[in-house]
Amino acid sequence: MAEARGLAVRLLALEKQRALRQQQTELARKLSEFTQGRASKGELSPLDAAQAQVDAQRLLLEGRRIEVERVALLGALKPMLGIAPGDSLNLVGELPALVVPGIIPGSTGRTINWPGPRSRQRRRTPRWRTPSVCRM
Repeated sequence: MAEARGLAVRLLALEKQRALRQQQTELARKLSEFTQGRASKGELSPLDAAQAQVDAQRLLLEGRRIEVERVALLGALKPMLGIAPGDSLNLVGELPALVVPGIIPGSTGRTINWPGPRSRQRRRTPRWRTPSVCRM
């Protein structure tokens, strides 16, 4: 059951990635069309326009890779849950929001300054000690 739960979480994460990749692909396609128009007018290098088109195609391929991975995970999850391969499986839910470590909730986005106090402490203590002379 833990393995099925892990696959379900991965499917939810892939769904989120797929949605974000679709947004990126649409924006890259718009940028590609814009750069093609500027390149045809001579305002932009054709190389830049071609690079924008390559980037849009790369994002489209990444979206397809995510879809293939999603189908493979569904194929592995269905038998674990006792669902026939031809039946549909809909997962509903979302993963919790990501929290960036080191940022205090409710703050203005500044990170905690841990190295600051430690570096001041290091400055107070010398890195080397003066050798003491032992007299016998």
